[in-house]
Amino acid sequence: FERYPWRERSNALYTEINFSLTHTQEPLLLAIQCVGRVLREPTLSSSSRDAQTQHQRLVIEDAELLCKVFFCLSWQELPPYFEDNLAVFMAELRNLLTYANPAFDDDTETEPTCVEKLQMSVLETINLYESKHDEEFRPFLKPFVQDTWQLLTQNSESSRNDGVVTTGIKFLTTVARS
Repeated sequence: FERYPWRERSNALYTEINFSLTHTQEPLLLAIQCVGRVLREPTLSSSSRDAQTQHQRLVIEDAELLCKVFFCLSWQELPPYFEDNLAVFMAELRNLLTYANPAFDDDTETEPTCVEKLQMSVLETINLYESKHDEEFRPFLKPFVQDTWQLLTQNSESSRNDGVVTTGIKFLTTVARS
């Protein structure tokens, strides 16, 4: 999927993307909903705190990968299935953008946490939608702008947040220019 955004438009590319969409679009939506549900539900298992944190880390990393797949499949054109289900996709992306977990808040780290990487992926995706699919994205714009602003103003000044801040400012700049 990673090569789709960077390849020149061609019939062969669209044939490949359409083949990919036929096999992945519905499972992608279901998977994004599933990881969102897992992240929203409180952990009830009797496993150790370390095991729970590791499980949450894996789910967050899965969510980031799903966002990247969604981004790549949306780059060339907005697929009809995505447009038909855009409200569901955007609701899940918004939940992922605003997801917070104190277990991953460590200001001593210099590298972005898994939560911050997820937030960057969501911000890149909504920036794509604002810049390339703005008419379809317009109904979802205001809440994402508010969430992005809140995210930027609540982040610590740690250098590990540079990626989130840069990507968030890029999104807000795209909004301001449209």
